[in-house]
Amino acid sequence: MQGFIKVSNRIFDYNLSSKAIYIYVYLSSKVNCLQYTNATYEDISCACNMDTKTAKTGIDELINKGLVTKQNRFNSRGYLANRYYIKNLITNNLQWFKVDRAVFKTNIKATDFVVFCFISKCMCSKKQEAFPSLSAISLGTGISRGRVSQAVQYLRHFTFINRIRRRYKHTLAFRHNRYMHFKCNVKKGKKRAYTWTVQAKYPNYSYILPYVVLKINTFMLN
Repeated sequence: MQGFIKVSNRIFDYNLSSKAIYIYVYLSSKVNCLQYTNATYEDISCACNMDTKTAKTGIDELINKGLVTKQNRFNSRGYLANRYYIKNLITNNLQWFKVDRAVFKTNIKATDFVVFCFISKCMCSKKQEAFPSLSAISLGTGISRGRVSQAVQYLRHFTFINRIRRRYKHTLAFRHNRYMHFKCNVKKGKKRAYTWTVQAKYPNYSYILPYVVLKINTFMLN
């Protein structure tokens, strides 16, 4: 499962829940040249790390928004996997971001995945870095600010993204964080053997800043 998926920036304009966005991106990764794919609720729930009932609710939400059309299939023995036609939202080559297909082989949850997608949407195509605030991510995804903060911690811990804290030079007050992608390297011949390496290498001096501030304050007091 290599390569990446093109996801339109407009996906955040439909006020979708996290589970619906997750399912939409997953189905988009499976479509053929005719813009449809066949999948059962069990396939979707397994790939998106959710139960079958939640997957069905997410599919219904996408159908109500007009992003997915479901066609029931059956033969003489009974029902087959449903056929889903996916609406293509990419109308301009500059209005999309990419998501590695290997993400669906991880155990990432829907909310963390949507935060990951929004940060990817904000990435500069040349420098591969983004500077969205937690409030901006919360506003763009509809997820609470506290939950966004937890998602960023999760993404950092499991090396989906690299976060670097920044401070103003003179006041040392915190600025918006810098986010950079880690690239998923799939090892051939090994099942679920994935490692992540950062694409853009920048030094992270955030861990020494408190020590520097303490030294400055001590010097000024003396």
